[in-house]
Amino acid sequence: MGHTSETTAPLLPESDVDERLTFTEKLAALRDDLRHPSPRNLLIMCTIFGVACGLISLVYSFCLESLMAFTWEYIPEHVVTPLVKKAQKSGSNLPSVDDIGWIYTLFAAVLFASLNGVARRYVGYPGDMENTIERVHSHGFVPLKQGPAMFLCSLFSVNSGSSLGPEAPLLAICATIVSWTSRKVFRQRGRMLRSCTLMGMAAGLSAFFGVSFGGAVFAFEVLHTNGLQHFDTMTYAVTSSVLCLAVYRGLWSLKPFGAIWFFDEVLEEVDTTHIAVGVVLGFVGVILTVMYTCVHLTVKKIWHKVGLVESKRPILTGMAGGFVFGVIGIFLPTTMFWGEFEMKTVADTSVPLEHIWPKGGFWGEESFRQGDYTTLTWFGIGFAKMITIAVTGVSGLRGGFIFPLMLSGACIGRGISSIDGIPWWSDVPASLPAIVLAGALTTGITRTPFACALILTALAGIPEATAPTLIACMIVFYATMSRPFIKAQQSRDDIAFLDVYLPDEDDESMEHDGAAEGEPQIDEEKGKISAIKIHMPVAEEAGSSSSAGGSSSPDMATNHATPEVESVQTSPVRKSNEVSPEMEAIQSLMGESNQASPEMETSESSPDLGASQPSPDMGGYQAPPQVDAHQGDQ
Repeated sequence: MGHTSETTAPLLPESDVDERLTFTEKLAALRDDLRHPSPRNLLIMCTIFGVACGLISLVYSFCLESLMAFTWEYIPEHVVTPLVKKAQKSGSNLPSVDDIGWIYTLFAAVLFASLNGVARRYVGYPGDMENTIERVHSHGFVPLKQGPAMFLCSLFSVNSGSSLGPEAPLLAICATIVSWTSRKVFRQRGRMLRSCTLMGMAAGLSAFFGVSFGGAVFAFEVLHTNGLQHFDTMTYAVTSSVLCLAVYRGLWSLKPFGAIWFFDEVLEEVDTTHIAVGVVLGFVGVILTVMYTCVHLTVKKIWHKVGLVESKRPILTGMAGGFVFGVIGIFLPTTMFWGEFEMKTVADTSVPLEHIWPKGGFWGEESFRQGDYTTLTWFGIGFAKMITIAVTGVSGLRGGFIFPLMLSGACIGRGISSIDGIPWWSDVPASLPAIVLAGALTTGITRTPFACALILTALAGIPEATAPTLIACMIVFYATMSRPFIKAQQSRDDIAFLDVYLPDEDDESMEHDGAAEGEPQIDEEKGKISAIKIHMPVAEEAGSSSSAGGSSSPDMATNHATPEVESVQTSPVRKSNEVSPEMEAIQSLMGESNQASPEMETSESSPDLGASQPSPDMGGYQAPPQVDAHQGDQ
């Protein structure tokens, strides 16, 4: 009888297999756990994305500054100037560099504005600030495919000398990468996905501004027409911004922290006069906001009338825009570029312009007007800057108009301060009208009063100007509330505010204005619950009943709020096996309104937002959880 021998492959020790499986399971469990918007998970995400956005900002800034140094420093000094001098030595009648250097300025503006159109046509749609805001509201993320196009278009646009800056591109690029990582790597959906996207937006702006808190506040304020509303993510976004700024400025050691504009006349203390100046300039800011809106609409109408539409003819449209702002720039060189470094010259006219070549534009290599700016010059620069911002935006170039608007307002403020004979104005330093109007005009267009006041006073190093600047910003904010410039801005509609009434002991009335006890008020236009008025027992009744039922004290009667709907206080006298009728009414009515309104569908029908939880990003409310009877007793 034969014997058969079985050979088996050597196996790993059982402990190693178990250890490997345990590690894999831990990773899977960690990723699943990070999908939920708990404080611990949000802290982990803001740390990861803060560091990542710092590295992204570093790469973008390196590419931008390298391109600008090559275009506006290396070529003029090592190519243009030697060629002109060589031609002159050879007996040519060619004028000097002072006389013809402006031709290179105009050529560079047209060339790179046209390259922006080339990238727009062949790389894809890059998006813009309005598109980013709309995507955050509707989907909670920004698609990754817009990132490469935004990267190239913004590099060409900013390098052309246009009146758009890198702030909006950095915001959009960080938002796209963070959104993709959140969705594809961590598989996050709904509220968690949008929170991570907001962290990326805040970090990108903070890296550019150099003001972590101001950048984060701006990213949150610019989403809405009526002030900052995503308060539940704000703390983590600020943390992400601080980490991003530390990584970015730490690795890019040439970037300083703190103030970068140094005015020749500084506000040292604030009194009633300066507050009054803020009020007056606030109304001036309203006028400037309306003026810029009219300029933008007029330029857009002219462009469309002659057939210059970005979506149809991006290259020709960009070329036309580059020619217009290039011509304005050679005569008023302070209007070139986005204004962050040009504000140094506005603060102190003895400081030469940093980027443009020649420094005086059409007037040669010497500083523009040798630093002697008259009242007419200040107003000319301020209003010309409005035109270049509008032309640049309508021509399809990509970038942010935050610093350009600040420069326009600051120049007009310097012009007002230079007018002689204004009562009680001679004692006001020139820095105050400049900062106040810069913030007022920017607030009128972007609706970001807190962020503008924070950023301007920090970059100017004048914290004393905060109160007048904030007053002016708030006046413009309220005056223009009904007509936002950025149409994608909207109020947050994924939260409900529940009104809970706690009457005094002597209040014998059980009826309240607008609704009876436990009866919800329905917004008939949207089909959503706007408020629920509930009568609560006074503390004495609650205390006696609580002791009889064995429940906790009345101070513990507040449930924890859900992520999307504030909790409703229920009576502590409820027995452990009962659910309060008020809560039953809320559950039934919330369910009915969710079924009745198409806006209130959950994310089960949305592949982007996942099926595991309702989506706040699609405009619907999250239904309240099933209430445990014991939880109601707490």
